Amino acid sequence: MYETSPNEPSADTVVRLPSGRGPLPEPERNVRLLLSVEEAAQRLHIGRSTVYTLVAENQLESVKIGKLRRIPAQALEDYVATLRHIDPMGA
Repeated sequence: MYETSPNEPSADTVVRLPSGRGPLPEPERNVRLLLSVEEAAQRLHIGRSTVYTLVAENQLESVKIGKLRRIPAQALEDYVATLRHIDPMGA
């Protein structure tokens, strides 16, 4: 049986290589910069058509890549922050 010393990482520990390459920790690996309209709607718990309306009214930032419409993940946070600023009590 192999024993590890206290200074040695365990087998399931993610170790970043000095070059910056190597496996990413789990939270960073699943972060997406751009979301589809459907994914944005799911995150906001609203309908897809509502997301399109928010984009059309310039309330929610979007980008176009070819024929695809994508919503930057940060734009969702910015939109929610705007809502909280307008109505800080949530009423």
